[in-house]
Amino acid sequence: MAFLINAKADTTTSSGTSNPYSAIMDYYNKFDYGFGGGIEIHPFKGLLVGARYNISLGNLYKDPSSYDPSNGGQPPSFIPQVDVKNNVFQLSVGWIFGNNSSKKKEQQSQTQPQQ
Repeated sequence: MAFLINAKADTTTSSGTSNPYSAIMDYYNKFDYGFGGGIEIHPFKGLLVGARYNISLGNLYKDPSSYDPSNGGQPPSFIPQVDVKNNVFQLSVGWIFGNNSSKKKEQQSQTQPQQ
């Protein structure tokens, strides 16, 4: 799930008239939902490499019929007339500090009876 907190657009015009798109947040859906999944591998002690893909199920822009009637109910020219979604592909690389897995293995081997 995701929630849109802020959006900005340049609302200055050369003629000095007011721009109907100054309230840019009115054109976007503020809530988004979808699926995410990924994989993480540890090629050697401490290093991690991962990939993740997020698929949005909600539309990025509101339904054009809900736009402000003072603008003729038309979307701004910068909003495409297509179904736009928020989809993300992420790659990550990291280092794990304080990995205690070797200590846990030592403790487990000491508590297990020898045969």
